Amino acid sequence: MLREVLRQILQEGAVIYGDISSRLDIPEPLIRQMVWELERLGYLKPVFQGCSEHTCAGCAMKCGSDTALNKAFVLTSKGKTFLGTAPGSQGAL
Repeated sequence: MLREVLRQILQEGAVIYGDISSRLDIPEPLIRQMVWELERLGYLKPVFQGCSEHTCAGCAMKCGSDTALNKAFVLTSKGKTFLGTAPGSQGAL
């Protein structure tokens, strides 16, 4: 199941808990826990620690001031290997 959540994050390019919850038919609190676990295990790395009213101008997310982001992640090389998307990876935990 962690692999499916990670795959959704890779495909979407963002963690949108409600969307992932709907697509995978998993309660949103469980998705939040899984994302936390993926970060703890080193498969995801935070690259953004949250919005403030003064950060939109220089933000790479380009979501606009109406959207409050809590955190953004990228897949680490360990995460890519876990998914089998890294060169020479087996996709095993």
